[in-house]
Amino acid sequence: MHFVLIAAHPVLEGFAHRIIHAFIEGLDQSKHTYDIIDLYREPVQQNFLTFEAGKPWTKDADKRVHYQERLEKADQLLIAHPLWWGGQPAILKNFLDNNLTPGFAYKYTKKPWWLPSFLNLKPRGLFQKKVHIYITCDAPVWLYSLLFFPFFSIWYFFVLNFCGMKLGSLHLYGRMRWKSEQKRTRILNKVQEKAKYL
Repeated sequence: MHFVLIAAHPVLEGFAHRIIHAFIEGLDQSKHTYDIIDLYREPVQQNFLTFEAGKPWTKDADKRVHYQERLEKADQLLIAHPLWWGGQPAILKNFLDNNLTPGFAYKYTKKPWWLPSFLNLKPRGLFQKKVHIYITCDAPVWLYSLLFFPFFSIWYFFVLNFCGMKLGSLHLYGRMRWKSEQKRTRILNKVQEKAKYL
């Protein structure tokens, strides 16, 4: 099984990177392979998505192909990112914008004759991978529960489900700025243990 691990944190010592390395340590590397996409340090950097008149998805096509080929090889994905302003860092959002494109990740199909057009809401998902998401934040988890975890809805309904992906797991770790190293180590041990059974 091949894993693509996406890190979206600018600090190498950040907990998102530690999660990814704990996951790698847990993998049985005689059975599994992996590829790390560190969005802040990749030699191939994608610009913010723009649409030229009449020519969508043509700018930076070589960069897009580079990442889509790496993503396509994955059996499962792991994404680790901090929660900034209630959502993903801009660099991760831009990665999704650039690479989960029509024809690669989803495709609109002709609706059945009996389905009213206003109900033809969702395309056919083409990118059928299992995804594990690890999110870190400084606010307490209970605060987001009061808000019904809006980032969960975005990930699940508007990214994964839209493109045919399955959510393997989603983990939210709160109060990271104030967590002791002992508590951080316990989290990393659980991540490592989870990787052993994938």
